[in-house]
Amino acid sequence: MTNIPSFIQMWMAWLLAVIPELRVLTNPKWRIMFNDKYSQVEQSSKFLALIVYSHVPPTSQLLQYCWLLSHACTIVGCLAYGYWYTDTSLLWYSFTTSSVVTTYFLVTYRHISLTLGKRLQAISQSSKAYAAGMISDLNKNDKTVVSKVEPVPLSVVLKSENTHLLGNALLIATTNTNGLKLVPMAMYSFMNLVTFYLNNACPVDDSIVPLVNYGEDGLLIVAAAFDNALPLVYLSECFGNGFTNGIHALVLYCIIYGLRLDNSESTRMAFKTLLKLWKLAISCLPFCEPVVTVLMKAELLIFSKTNHGRLNKNINIPKKRVTSTTVYDDTLSIIYDY
Repeated sequence: MTNIPSFIQMWMAWLLAVIPELRVLTNPKWRIMFNDKYSQVEQSSKFLALIVYSHVPPTSQLLQYCWLLSHACTIVGCLAYGYWYTDTSLLWYSFTTSSVVTTYFLVTYRHISLTLGKRLQAISQSSKAYAAGMISDLNKNDKTVVSKVEPVPLSVVLKSENTHLLGNALLIATTNTNGLKLVPMAMYSFMNLVTFYLNNACPVDDSIVPLVNYGEDGLLIVAAAFDNALPLVYLSECFGNGFTNGIHALVLYCIIYGLRLDNSESTRMAFKTLLKLWKLAISCLPFCEPVVTVLMKAELLIFSKTNHGRLNKNINIPKKRVTSTTVYDDTLSIIYDY
């Protein structure tokens, strides 16, 4: 045993130091044989790990960097698509849609993880004590402890505007090229970056916050107005690609739009404005009184969910956001379903 070459001893010591499972599975007698080299290599491996991981940002900060980069790429790609519309438009369109999908995949993932964390923190102290006792008994009996994580309800995910925007992004990426589909996404990205800069990167005075919120409300309604026009785009694709092939995108978009109409104040206000325009146009035509009556009832139904025609923001959200370290909390002014 003592004639084992030194490089093999060094290699075994590296395995014992770097792979924790080998420390449990390996025979203790082998550990004694490589004791000196194991202690030297373990110290060097810890030092190397300290150097490597000290330059890696935390997960939340890394997600935040990806969130900022994807929003910026969305804006740049949309502007480049409009500028080089006839030359390299398809390349920039693909670049923009990839950025949009990445953005809302990140925030949807962050929303689910934060929601799951809040659900786990809601466990009562008695349940924690009981679980601690059970784990202690299992450890004494040398049994494997399996942690069961309760899943996030589907209703919580579907009520998030992040999920709605992710669905729209996937539809944009899988349907025909059309610049109108990118406009609301670019506006959302612009608002997110501006509010991030004003609240996190370069905090502004509280007196400027109402002005920012006022401009933000208008941009949200304009973006929602573009969303109202997209069903016509998907309907035209149905006739262009064959009704059977294009109807799926139209149906999926209508489902997502219905979810947004139920959860988004800006979408409701934009749709209410559209109903008013329809009512005004139809009222000028003869024999259209039943249609006008239906539109008035729909308008009253939408008004019941709004705050007298103004965006009804959550009162628990401060007017001036505090500096955050999470991706989901940094989608500052678009998402309100905390």
